[in-house]
Amino acid sequence: FQQWCMDHDEDDDSSFTTTKYMTQEISTFVNKVPCLDDFYRYIQFHNLASQVITYQNLDVQVVHYEEYGTNVTDVVQRLRTLYDWMIPPEEEEAKKKKKGKKTREEDWSLPEFLVGKKYSDYYTTEQTDAIWDLLRVMAHPRVWKTL
Repeated sequence: FQQWCMDHDEDDDSSFTTTKYMTQEISTFVNKVPCLDDFYRYIQFHNLASQVITYQNLDVQVVHYEEYGTNVTDVVQRLRTLYDWMIPPEEEEAKKKKKGKKTREEDWSLPEFLVGKKYSDYYTTEQTDAIWDLLRVMAHPRVWKTL
């Protein structure tokens, strides 16, 4: 994995490191973070999603990976609430009438979830610290609270 990251970083012609968004504080972490573009995209996705949520005044369901292992029933119930809000009742009724289509209740049958999959051994302690430092300085305060 480490070699793949190094190859990925070397082959990448990203303009991220030369943009106006590259502050002095961020640049201190750039060479310490493996797969930099992946972590950049990760934090940008969450920052932009946070902006849309605020601008559109949307309800939010934050689910952390660890919750699947500790309380999957609660996670599913929260996501079902969001799903119920997203699907208009008339669409659900039409779906039920179509032969061979699953009902909403059937759609929520869960595949087996293997608890405890960790990726901590992919990175050294120094890399992990640099990744968290990069995320901290790039994350919007609302996003940082949820990480």
